Amino acid sequence: MPALLETQQEFVRHVRGEDSRVLQWVHGAGLTPAARMAVYRNSYLLNFTDALLTSFPAVARLVGDDFFEGATQRFVGAHPSSYGDLNRYGAGFADFLAHLPEAANIPYLADIARLEWARQEALLAADANPFDPASILPGNERLPIHPSVRLVASQYPVLTLWRYCLEDEPGEPPALNAGSERVLIVRPHDDVLVLALDAGEYVFLDACANGACLTAALACAEESSDSFDLEACLQRHHTAGIFAATSTLGESR
Repeated sequence: MPALLETQQEFVRHVRGEDSRVLQWVHGAGLTPAARMAVYRNSYLLNFTDALLTSFPAVARLVGDDFFEGATQRFVGAHPSSYGDLNRYGAGFADFLAHLPEAANIPYLADIARLEWARQEALLAADANPFDPASILPGNERLPIHPSVRLVASQYPVLTLWRYCLEDEPGEPPALNAGSERVLIVRPHDDVLVLALDAGEYVFLDACANGACLTAALACAEESSDSFDLEACLQRHHTAGIFAATSTLGESR
């Protein structure tokens, strides 16, 4: 018999669908070795499929159960998890869908997945202390962004489409030519907020999130939108909890 570590490694390879010698060491006890191992492989795939369904409910509703199950099983086979937490599995799913030939007729599908994964990341992000405007240092005016903040931009009405997909009784689907949409996702307290942004707000917050000082972020926003109102933007997003103290209250959830 092989050593325990070797047995475990071969077991994992087989469950993932890789070449493995583990069937040589399995006793069927009424089942063939392959049938007995299939129980573990099916459970493995089901667990990851359920995890992806939890994170991407709108994607699943758009494509239907059969398509979603087939796509997730292919994704799981190509992208094994590197975490022990199923809640953190799915970071590459949007890019996978973007290159999936069978999804080519749903050009906005990957952006829906990006929004949903951003929401999942926000849910798991670290907490932070409330923002204190007095903490901004003169000459280095940077607005610290809450660690849960995620920004998503799409050429499609991605937020409208996402909300439509989650309705219990959706009516007429939104028009794809309705224009681009920009989305802010944040979890300042217990609940995840998903908010629409105009072009100026998106550029301003994106610049802040990337470490730009207030003056530089303002210049970027005004260049992108003639109607950008800094005072209104700051008031709206301070109230929503977008800005936070530079030190967090702990690690990610």
